[in-house]
Order: sequence, then structure tokens, then C-alpha cells
Amino acid sequence: TTKPGALDNFKASAEYKDGQYSDVASDAWYAENVAAAFEYGLMIGNDKGAFGVGESLKICEALAIADRLHNLYYGGDAEFDQTYGDNWYVVYEDYAVEYGIIKEGQYDPEAEATRAQFAAILSAALPDEALPAINDVKAIPDVPETHPDYAAIIRLYNAGILTGVDKYGTFEPDTTIGREQIAAMVTRVANPELRKTFTLVEK
Repeated sequence: TTKPGALDNFKASAEYKDGQYSDVASDAWYAENVAAAFEYGLMIGNDKGAFGVGESLKICEALAIADRLHNLYYGGDAEFDQTYGDNWYVVYEDYAVEYGIIKEGQYDPEAEATRAQFAAILSAALPDEALPAINDVKAIPDVPETHPDYAAIIRLYNAGILTGVDKYGTFEPDTTIGREQIAAMVTRVANPELRKTFTLVEK
């Protein structure tokens, strides 16, 4: 019943229950995103009954999320054989290379992902028609046009996936990114109704 290359392919496959994760309060700004990420099959919590709010993400985990987005968008079921290869993430690395999400050897899979790296990986997972511009961001205070991930980052700002950490749109590209922020980004990709329209304030 799925069709290739369609946001309609993102459908809830599980039911999130309020209080499901011990560290996600129902009134937290990210609660809706955590719930949607779980229901879409994009992210789950840890084995301690928590989602992992505030915890950073490794590159290999970022690839797993991006691959699921890509696979679901193109009509797949986001099921990956994690027994393939020497490590659980090899299947995600190979898939990401095959579909042009990353280049072979581009990242250390065990390293913590920076905000810029995750934005680059996420942006590469879906085509332009899935991420049309709804904002008119022309510059980001701390991401110059010479930054290697500038195009990916500003694309996500204009698509309403990223908003920055303040009214100026500051991105903090070299810092790590929390799992709750990841949930917000990936669910905005999957569900256009969650995307943000905004106008940045010039410093």
C-alpha cells in the first residue's frame, strides 16, 4: 500500500502512551516529537525505561535514523538486519553509502555526532520535493557559507526542520545534539504539520 517517494508513507506503526518514558514529561516541549518518533518507528528509548533526554547521539545512531527515514519515504519497512557485518551499525553504514547519504569512510561511526554532522546526514536522506522551503532564511549567524555543511543546514532552516537555539537563528554547529532535539528534527521531516515557520531577528 506504500508508494515510492512520498511523505504519506510515514504512518504510525505503534502507539505511544503518556508516561512511557520516565524522562519525558507530558508538558515538555519535545513530548509530541518523542511520541511521534516512537509511533513512526524512527526512535525508541533505552533499556532503562527512559528516552535519553539530554544524551548525545553517535554517528552510527544518526545513520540508523536517517536510513529509516529514507527507507520509509521510498516505500520500505525500515527493517534492517543488524546481524549483518561485524557491528550492528554496519548495515546502516552500507545503506547510507549506497544511497548517497554519506560517502564511504566520511565519518567515524563511534564518534559523537555534532549538530552540523547530523544536519548534513538528515538533509541527505530526503530529496528536495520532501523538504520544500517554507521560510526565507538567507544567513545563519555562526554558520558561514564556507562551512562544509552550510547548504544542508540552511536547507533545513528553510524547510522548517531547524530553527536555531535563539531568535537570531544561532546553530552551534560544533556542539553535540540531544536525543530530544533529534526527535524534533526527524518528526518534522516525517510530518510537515510539525514544521516551523519563523523569521529570524538580525543582530
